[in-house]
Amino acid sequence: ITAMIGHGAIAWIATFLVRTHEMPLQHIGLYLAFVVGVLGACGTWLGGVLADRFEQHQPGWRLKFVAISILIAKPLAILFYLNDSTMIALLIFMIPTAVGSKFAGPTVAHLFGRVAASQRAMTTAILMFALNLVGFGLGPAFVGFLSDQLRNFRCSIRRSFTRPLKSECSGRRPHHSSSLRVCKREHCIIVGC
Repeated sequence: ITAMIGHGAIAWIATFLVRTHEMPLQHIGLYLAFVVGVLGACGTWLGGVLADRFEQHQPGWRLKFVAISILIAKPLAILFYLNDSTMIALLIFMIPTAVGSKFAGPTVAHLFGRVAASQRAMTTAILMFALNLVGFGLGPAFVGFLSDQLRNFRCSIRRSFTRPLKSECSGRRPHHSSSLRVCKREHCIIVGC
């Protein structure tokens, strides 16, 4: 589930930033390269180190650490989607990206602790197959499907959490950027423009 939601969200973050915060693609590319690439890698490494330390002091804490990390990351990810300020949203997004990537190392370490050394290659292959099939295969499709379903309501998920839908926006289906600007003035961000 973590891989599906995480990979699905990452696949659509650039689109979200363009539609909601009107960021240029060049800035989004640089930002995501740093946040997802560098902070994600650091989070994965740090997650492995911390999970191993917790496991040494208290057996069974490796996966509890992963669960706690996910519980910290998800509310912050929701704050990212709900925030109107581009700068604050981008700063908030750094935390769930770094924290949310901590599951990889501890998951593999937990599996390796449960199988014989001769079975580790096959175990890793099965895990990577499942993560890629579910994460990269179903994740973006699920998030895209959810975006299409929200399109029927004409307002993005961030507005549906914070205020009721504006009736004057609900009947519009924009086909170009001027329609998007009109609806933005009415405090309704259109999904799928």
